Amino acid sequence: DPAARSLIFSCDRKSETSEKLELLKGQLDILIYNQSGSRFLQKLLTKANKEVIEFFLDEIDSKVNKLMMDKYGNYFCQELLLSCSGTQRFEILK
Repeated sequence: DPAARSLIFSCDRKSETSEKLELLKGQLDILIYNQSGSRFLQKLLTKANKEVIEFFLDEIDSKVNKLMMDKYGNYFCQELLLSCSGTQRFEILK
């Protein structure tokens, strides 16, 4: 997907995590449902601090069910759950 590749490229050019999150705000749908985008987001989660995890939780709040049933969204959700605290996992599963 050209839009996903463009967004990934733009994010990779930013050195600060906060700048990457600013670019990703409202754009996760472009990335999360395809292989390269999902892998990119999973990579961000492996180095995630609380701010990054909260960002992703806010962005996918109402889409968790749809993501968990999607081929690539499911991988992202698994990585997100591994990165979350117990309280955050509970909030996701509510």
